[in-house]
Amino acid sequence: MGNRTQTEYIQYKMVLVDLATDEHHVSERSLLRLWSRSPGEIYGHVAKDHAEIVDANGSVSVSEQRHQSFEAAYAGVRYAVSFCGGDLDSDGETGCRGTNISREHFDEIQFGDSVAVDFDGTDEVAATVTNVESGSTDGWSFDIETVEFPDEAE
Repeated sequence: MGNRTQTEYIQYKMVLVDLATDEHHVSERSLLRLWSRSPGEIYGHVAKDHAEIVDANGSVSVSEQRHQSFEAAYAGVRYAVSFCGGDLDSDGETGCRGTNISREHFDEIQFGDSVAVDFDGTDEVAATVTNVESGSTDGWSFDIETVEFPDEAE
């Protein structure tokens, strides 16, 4: 077991895929890239063909079926989240830590949640969610653009 940390909010959620450019190279692109500047606002983009992975409340989830379609279509797929909280900075201020996470945990946590995370440091999935205190995005502002893929905004 790694370093368990209680976080205060989610800074970003991303679905990243690898496009094979030739037999020796891949290019990473985002199907989804959502940020929260601070609790209360979500902004970013989602690929037009996958816009339904984001609902009207800013919740993001990727079904097993959709995940399998991503795996079939791309050279790789990963889910990334950044957690923020006072325990993530050595001087007691709020710090943030971005990490890979399983699809199941990616779906479980949402903007507005407070999450206990075990940072275990493995290469593929560097964090495990151990507890979720559900929050709400009621009253938050949203600026989520749908973009053509793979020519999305970066």
